[in-house]
Amino acid sequence: MQKNQVTIIGAGFSGLVTAFALVQKGLSVKIYEKESRAGGLIQTQNISWDPETHFPDETSGTLSFEKDQFYSAQAELQNTTHREKYIGSYETGANGILNCQALEFLCNEIKLNLFSVPKSGQKKYIFRQKIRRWPFFFWETLILLILLLRMFWKKSARPKEQESIKQWCERQFNLIFFNYLLDPILSGIYAGDGTKLSARLLFAKKRKKPQTLFPKKGMGEFVECLKNYLISKNVTFHFCQEWPPLSQNHEPTIVATSAPAASRLIQNVSPIVSQLINQIEMLPLVTAQCFYKEKKPPVTGFGCLFPRKENFQSLGVLFDSNLFPWRNSGVSERWILGGANNPDLIHWSDEKIILSLQKDRSRLYQKQKQNKDQSQTPPLKWEPKVESSIIKTHITRWHQALPHYTLQLESILNQIHDSKETLPQPTPSYFWMSSTHKLALIGNYWGGIGLSSILESSFDLADKIYLQWESHGP
Repeated sequence: MQKNQVTIIGAGFSGLVTAFALVQKGLSVKIYEKESRAGGLIQTQNISWDPETHFPDETSGTLSFEKDQFYSAQAELQNTTHREKYIGSYETGANGILNCQALEFLCNEIKLNLFSVPKSGQKKYIFRQKIRRWPFFFWETLILLILLLRMFWKKSARPKEQESIKQWCERQFNLIFFNYLLDPILSGIYAGDGTKLSARLLFAKKRKKPQTLFPKKGMGEFVECLKNYLISKNVTFHFCQEWPPLSQNHEPTIVATSAPAASRLIQNVSPIVSQLINQIEMLPLVTAQCFYKEKKPPVTGFGCLFPRKENFQSLGVLFDSNLFPWRNSGVSERWILGGANNPDLIHWSDEKIILSLQKDRSRLYQKQKQNKDQSQTPPLKWEPKVESSIIKTHITRWHQALPHYTLQLESILNQIHDSKETLPQPTPSYFWMSSTHKLALIGNYWGGIGLSSILESSFDLADKIYLQWESHGP
């Protein structure tokens, strides 16, 4: 075995970016992945039919648009100049990544251009009786501003240990702020329960004016470009190979898998850490990509989140037609369901899920009628505004999509970092290194929330590995 060779288990986002960071240090890397492809949850899928035999039009109940525009977009997306099957594309996981210095460096190295959200997709909404840019009424906004000033004056914004998001809101503001802003935002992004989510984990790292960026052809292009770059740097990929639990005399290894898989892999090497990681709650998630008959999107914007108080089955919806107009030939929306508040939904049939989101969509795009006093919430009357007609739907189920960033997870991470098996490292750090073996773990369950945090953590981990493993020899 080469002195500077490192094995990575897992070719998801964490494994790929960690391999990139290690290559920058001059280390040799090999990656093992149990699936047949790289990317993990991240994948861009195309929806297709045969345009030679059936071109879309209104009379056939499908989409209507200019043929030249269709073939031009199709040729650019699929790198082809002749007619092929194509209706649009969608993401099975994240549709973008927050900009950071590490991302700019990586994309420059792999020769990948990223784009910002177009103007048509910049407005964000929350539903409260109807779709709104701002979910609070005038008097509520006034009270919120006063409470914000008080918080900054007292310098009390920092969350306390073992304080949930709801408890933090009660201490700083009131439950209206939690119910109609923080809870729907955190439920929509992290699929979590705001009454259990850890304020310290979620507010650990501040970013200045984060901007979401994405490749023109989808996050699948990011994965493919990064994988090809790694291959060009002599990184070897071994697909369809599930790694057995590590032994005591294993080679230098980084485990970049989900928490349950990591727990199994290290059970013989670090049993205490393995048992703690095994206690991490993982959340199920369902995404439904829907293509509609409508000629243009009902709303211009990024998407809409649904507070629990409004009794939607869905957590939120992304308006993909506004975010990626060049990827889709008509109206496309991505509905997010499941999570901590409705975990059983993942077992629903496709038909039941589609019926549920159709009801949610009907309510989202209906207008309120004869309700002059908006400060009250009596039973509302509705009248149709948008007729929903689904052409095609693709449903993706992730039984263990995300860790639940709860107070329990905060406690578990504190126990791990305080244990004798942990190598001392900077705080905050979103990875773990063994003090007795050449073993490291990285992933979203270490508190590094979001792809950009994992990317930055991979560079920190590569620095640590180079200093600790390579400087001390095999």
